Amino acid sequence: MERSIGLLIGKIATVVENEVSLLREFQVELEEIKNELEYMESFINDSKRKKGLSDVEKTLVKTIKEKAHDIVDIIDEYTYYTNKKLSWNTFHKAIHFQETLTARHQLATKLQDMKRTIKEMGERNNRYYGSDRLDQQGNISEYDANWVTKSTGELALFQCDGDLVGIEEAKHELLDLLLHGGLDRTVVSVLGMGGSGKTSLVASLLRSAEVKKHFSGFYAWITVSQTNYTIDNLLRSMVKEFDEREGKDINLQELNNTNQTDLVKMIINKLQGKRYLVVLDDVWEIDNLWLVLRPALFANTLGSRVILTTRKEDIANFSFGVRSHAYNLKPLPESMAWELFWKKALPHDPDKCTGELEQIARHLVKKCGGLPLGLATLGALMSTKKLESGEWRVVLHRLNWELNNNPRLNVVRSIILLSFYELPCRLKQCFLYCCIFPEDYVFNQGRLIRLWIAEGFVEWGRGVTQEKMAERYVIELVHRCMLQVSIETYSIQSFRIHDLTRELIVSISETEKFCHVYNGQEVVPQGSRVYGLAMQANYREEVHKKMSKVRSFFVFDSNMDTSSLQILLRSFMLLRVLDLKDSPIAALPKEVLNCYNLRCLSLKSTLVEKLPKSIQKLRNLQTLDIRQTKIRVLPDGITKLSNLRHLYARQYIDSDKLLTAFNIFYSTQAPAGISELKNLQVLDSVEVGNDIYERLRGMTQLTRIGLTNVKEADGDDLCELIERMKQIDHLLVQASSAEEVLRIDQVSLASPSLNKLYLIGKLERTPRWFDSLQGLKILYLWWSKLSDDFLSHISELPNLTILNLNNTYEGNQLWFRRGFGKLTSLFVCNFVQLSEIIIERGVMPGLEELHIHRCVELRAMPRGLEHLTCLQEMYVRNVPTK
Repeated sequence: MERSIGLLIGKIATVVENEVSLLREFQVELEEIKNELEYMESFINDSKRKKGLSDVEKTLVKTIKEKAHDIVDIIDEYTYYTNKKLSWNTFHKAIHFQETLTARHQLATKLQDMKRTIKEMGERNNRYYGSDRLDQQGNISEYDANWVTKSTGELALFQCDGDLVGIEEAKHELLDLLLHGGLDRTVVSVLGMGGSGKTSLVASLLRSAEVKKHFSGFYAWITVSQTNYTIDNLLRSMVKEFDEREGKDINLQELNNTNQTDLVKMIINKLQGKRYLVVLDDVWEIDNLWLVLRPALFANTLGSRVILTTRKEDIANFSFGVRSHAYNLKPLPESMAWELFWKKALPHDPDKCTGELEQIARHLVKKCGGLPLGLATLGALMSTKKLESGEWRVVLHRLNWELNNNPRLNVVRSIILLSFYELPCRLKQCFLYCCIFPEDYVFNQGRLIRLWIAEGFVEWGRGVTQEKMAERYVIELVHRCMLQVSIETYSIQSFRIHDLTRELIVSISETEKFCHVYNGQEVVPQGSRVYGLAMQANYREEVHKKMSKVRSFFVFDSNMDTSSLQILLRSFMLLRVLDLKDSPIAALPKEVLNCYNLRCLSLKSTLVEKLPKSIQKLRNLQTLDIRQTKIRVLPDGITKLSNLRHLYARQYIDSDKLLTAFNIFYSTQAPAGISELKNLQVLDSVEVGNDIYERLRGMTQLTRIGLTNVKEADGDDLCELIERMKQIDHLLVQASSAEEVLRIDQVSLASPSLNKLYLIGKLERTPRWFDSLQGLKILYLWWSKLSDDFLSHISELPNLTILNLNNTYEGNQLWFRRGFGKLTSLFVCNFVQLSEIIIERGVMPGLEELHIHRCVELRAMPRGLEHLTCLQEMYVRNVPTK
């Protein structure tokens, strides 16, 4: 686990970066410590790459990690004390003046001692390095993930198609691209997460008689290994492959001395007049690679093809400058996953699996999530076990241990983890953090981003907010096939993590003291460092003992009540994140107010009724989430939280009334000093009244705002506010009643950043400024009761993907004449007079999801439904049966 040193160094860097105002006088010492650790990390990585780590170096790694944790502790304890001091009044500051000087002196002394200790560690290693290294025979104890990728890729060429399951459809589509995709040189990218079967699929193509005949056996298979990867080496491998196809002798010494220009010329000469096929397996970088390969792979018009496999979506969709196709390899469906598992587990007599054994097997198959490598490897492991439910249940319950320790699972572990180890340091921290979520848990983007920011994982970018920077992190993880998109419906983009990946990062996280996942099966060892604690089982008192280092605490599916939380918080004084979503606590313990480092407090969907008046003591708080609580009034102390960035206070009614009731949202009242929160970006939402427009007028930094209880008389103020909010990307406006008109016609130009718009209330006509919403992705028009042709004003919006219409229109015909080019989801609900829906050919070409609810006069299915060739789901409810 020496790779994790970089993770710790990154953690130190982010802590210092985010506490710069409190640690300015210690910047020199901290920078020297960081530089020394980085030097040691480079030395260790270099040693491993050459011969593997000696015992001395392994001891050094362990010691470095302990010291790095010590540095984090020292910094956190000092910032806690400093933040506590900032909450004192003038009198307290005076009487504690000497205590403050002592704290600074202690920190300076500790950092000096730490710097000296780290330097001595390096010197000690150099003293023992020579003799120990001489005896080292390069026995690498850790499994080399890059070597595994390379060897398994090349061995895939010799697999038998009979060992593969579920590739027929993908193979047929790719064969069609290879054989009948035209005469121009074409690049075909096969995209999927590690272990999804990309390499096996492409190898099966190369073994097929049709491909061999079509390309006359003139192909090259190049594994783009991360280890020792250079473009020159790749070109040499290509020359060797083509020489072998032609039966030529290879002069390796001469080839190794050939420069890049000559290698390109050699390949061009070899491809003259040939229809060739080149496979680039497991590509991680494309810009420089394609810059050289494009001229080398001669652009003849003989139907030549280049296939690349990759885990990165941006590579699959790269602009190659030639014809290209991207094929996204999907997980195996349940029936095929079951077939592949038993093909490996019980190849000769699968019918032996019955009763309880079958149930355990189904749980194991589910954990593989349709990943062929996981299914095959786990099935092979189970083939070594007796057909007894007890023995199989042991594997199921300790799958985490098996993945990390059983040699039979080395391949699946290494290939999945390669994606993690290739992440930049900041993204490593961000992805590892996802281990807090339980198995199969779906989490949304906003929640994840707020947690990352609170932890200090997100860097500041020039002209870019941390929220936007974190969105880039999410996109990068999705493109690398590490976060799996779950749904994008009702305006929320949600994700999950593959079960096998989650098992592995949970283990890494606990080993590196990053986070401990408590699932009721084991108690955290006393005295161990635990920086994050995710409670995923009922609370037991022994869990909290000697856990003063906890910085982040999450509750999932637990019986955590207020009294239990009080006990824990007495130990968790250094908390940065407290996430109690869905827990049954009835009150916020006063101990929370002593967590001076707290950045994120989520009480969403708890039973809490009020916030304490002294909440202003949490002066570092960045996120406060009180959605779906019983809190109706915000205390005045909220306005003293100068670092607050996200205030979520919107409440909504039960989901079963969501489509029929008008007042689906209600809000808290904003305190008089709300405009003092100059860092606030999210205010969702507040009740209109008491000069709220005057208070909000100067808060032009807001990116998300929700307003409820809006009246017709507010029209001028509301329009002015919408125009002033140039950074807004998420706007919700709800009228005070179903008959109250939303006067928003006078808006001349809305924010160009606006991508989510929710209007709940009567509109006299469709606002003409809708035409200008070029970035709008999500539009809700509820209870608008329009009579004009509103569709013509939104049909050409270029980015609209979700359109949710509820009691929007009072006519009897809904006619989609043109446009809606990117629409994927359409909801039509509560159209009381609607008798006909017409969809013209070419409209909504990408629609995947159609919902029609409570349209009592609708007598037939939509006309033109046959034009929606991408439609995957259609729900029709509460409409006439004939």
